[in-house]
Amino acid sequence: MTIVLSLLLVICVLALFVPLLSRKAVPEFYISGTPDEEHARAKQKIKSMLADLRQEFDSGKIAEEEFSSMAGDLLAELDRLEKVVLKAAVHKPGKRVFCPACGALQPEQSKLCAQCGSELAGAL
Repeated sequence: MTIVLSLLLVICVLALFVPLLSRKAVPEFYISGTPDEEHARAKQKIKSMLADLRQEFDSGKIAEEEFSSMAGDLLAELDRLEKVVLKAAVHKPGKRVFCPACGALQPEQSKLCAQCGSELAGAL
């Protein structure tokens, strides 16, 4: 009887670890979209963190030195992401332009900005 229970226990423990030992490292539903979408999500997350940080500073929860340090790190990361997006845009075929209203990167053939909807007629 104890042998059967021990064997059953070993089978149950092995069944728990089978998903961990599978070859597929990341389930498909965790795989994100294109690199542009990933950068947009990362930029939005950093902007949200900056807004939260500003709110905490305004409410007096954190000191000015701490706010400057943390905001500087977040802004540096945001600048790094922008450089990556611009570098990727340079390597894509077709000329790219910036929206004069919001500064978003646009393809040349666009007449309206995809981000803010303003006209791109004078954009260079």
